[in-house]
Amino acid sequence: MPFTKAENNTVQAPLATVPTMNLSTPSIVELFMLNMLQQQQQHQSQFMHLIPSAPSSLPLAPPVLPTASAPSSPAKQHHRAVTLEEFCQHYSITSSDHSRLEKLEFYPRDPIHKLGREDWHGKAGFSKLAWGRILEKHREFLDDIRQGIWS
Repeated sequence: MPFTKAENNTVQAPLATVPTMNLSTPSIVELFMLNMLQQQQQHQSQFMHLIPSAPSSLPLAPPVLPTASAPSSPAKQHHRAVTLEEFCQHYSITSSDHSRLEKLEFYPRDPIHKLGREDWHGKAGFSKLAWGRILEKHREFLDDIRQGIWS
């Protein structure tokens, strides 16, 4: 397209052809993509202060955005085996209850809360109240393990 002279002797550039835009209602996909782009820009602007300034000749890589993931679990700690004698002495368990625990072949950390009445009463001879005290001492023991007392 040739340049034209305007009435005041200035040169005007030719008009560029502008591609036509579809002004109809955007599709759900277009709205979704627009929303994603807006969210990405928001996240990038939140973390721009974390990027150190670099010389203008070096291109900046886009920031690494945190991802939503499950919280990392702490490293599993291995605890030493605690003997029945240590358990009974530390938690002031009587010698008769110690003998009853031996009949059950109990080791500290065993899931004794799952034992039925026929085991703790019938086989070992615990009364209901005595068994409740043993369960409480065992819960205390498990809490102490979590706190690192038996490491």
